[in-house]
Amino acid sequence: MPSITRDKLSQPRKLIVLLGMLLALFLADAVITRFLVRHGLATEANPMLGFWVTTDQFMWVKLGAGLLACFLLWDLYRRAGKPIVTIAIILVFVFAVIVGWNVAVAIMSLVDA
Repeated sequence: MPSITRDKLSQPRKLIVLLGMLLALFLADAVITRFLVRHGLATEANPMLGFWVTTDQFMWVKLGAGLLACFLLWDLYRRAGKPIVTIAIILVFVFAVIVGWNVAVAIMSLVDA
């Protein structure tokens, strides 16, 4: 019977945690962006989302995009393995920076008010 190493078991778990973090960051970005735009403190930088940010469907669009990204990463992981975990780490870092930027803009806007 082949043995399963701990490392092989940990990769899917790592990816699941990373995908959960990525989805949470997608939603945090949506909430903060919508707040900033609704209060005239910022504009949406993504031209494809510029229309949606002022509608009630914005959260659903962001949730759908986040779920699609997670599904695609999971599917790619099943084919390519470990490199996709690295890509997921990079995406989580990028979205964490975006959310951090949004929070900084919100704080600075509230301090200036």
